[in-house]
Amino acid sequence: MKIKYFNYNILKSTNDIAFKHILNVNDTDTAIVVTANEQTAGRGRNNKIWFDGTNNFYYSIGFKHSTKKLPLYLIQMIGGLAVYNLLSEILEEDNIRLKFPNDIYAKENNKNIFKKISGIITEHIFIQNGICTSIIGIGINNKQKKFPNDIDAISLVNLNKNIENDYLIKRLTEILLVLIQEEKENIFILWKNKLKLKNKKIYIIDNQTGQKIKDKFILKTILDDGRLLVSNNDNNTKIIDNGDSIRYDLL
Repeated sequence: MKIKYFNYNILKSTNDIAFKHILNVNDTDTAIVVTANEQTAGRGRNNKIWFDGTNNFYYSIGFKHSTKKLPLYLIQMIGGLAVYNLLSEILEEDNIRLKFPNDIYAKENNKNIFKKISGIITEHIFIQNGICTSIIGIGINNKQKKFPNDIDAISLVNLNKNIENDYLIKRLTEILLVLIQEEKENIFILWKNKLKLKNKKIYIIDNQTGQKIKDKFILKTILDDGRLLVSNNDNNTKIIDNGDSIRYDLL
């Protein structure tokens, strides 16, 4: 797959610019990579605002694909796996967690505390005949040393890693291209194994209040489309999907 790179000093959103560039691509063999030195209006899931700090890594990759070969539910798995694999080359793998559905956490030095180091958001536009345009937006806290008190985050520089954004762009793109062309069954297995959700107590978060819903759940199985089938103490089952926010112990 060929790559066209676009780097900007300041953008509102790398995803927005990636969409504009990929609409000018007429094949499934070319991907667009958009990066920015600073982002002012990044998006999170459920229309939430993504915190945009300085000296961080803002990246989007856009490509067209057949939804038969690469179903949409796999796109976010690919994004999470790519960042997990990238950071596993920089940090000890045991100090990294892939959190459902779209975040990466890293362990604070000398503490059993995991803090958010990366977020992934995927967006799609259907075209026709089973072809879709997908964008994977990725933010990694790279060189930011301090965060607001209400944000539980950590960066690579906090973990004593001095990594240039140019390296992250190159290596992340290489990893993503391998995963995009991977067999879909293998992507699911890799993602499922990295989640480490077995026997975890799962709490669902009310998206309006940000508070835990009273019941706690245990994972029964991860469905083929990446949703979680969970049950509570009364054996009532519930499906948790990409639109739900959950908390569980990452240790």
